[in-house]
Amino acid sequence: MLDPSLLAGTPFRSKTAFVDLVGTVSFMHNALIQATIALTGNVPTRYGLDPAAPQADLLQVIQSQHASLSKALGIEPPDDLTSFDLTDGTDFASWTFLLAADLTRLRDAAGVI
Repeated sequence: MLDPSLLAGTPFRSKTAFVDLVGTVSFMHNALIQATIALTGNVPTRYGLDPAAPQADLLQVIQSQHASLSKALGIEPPDDLTSFDLTDGTDFASWTFLLAADLTRLRDAAGVI
């Protein structure tokens, strides 16, 4: 699995980079779901990501996916991933950093290398 910390370097206001980020996160979610099932037998809900979705919807889907994975892994729920304005450079940087950190937390809990 790709090191999630690389997502924190996603360029601001690059549509192509953002679509790539969402696609990469989707692949990571798939790997984490499979690893969680193998490790715990618990089946997290799978939420689909759409980079063209309204920002609030996309952030909520990611929040819900991370919460579902956390619950299935028996770990604490994620920090708030929804209270960011991705059209603001500072918020975008903070969100990508927090997203990367939470994916790392989930990866470690699921035992994914």
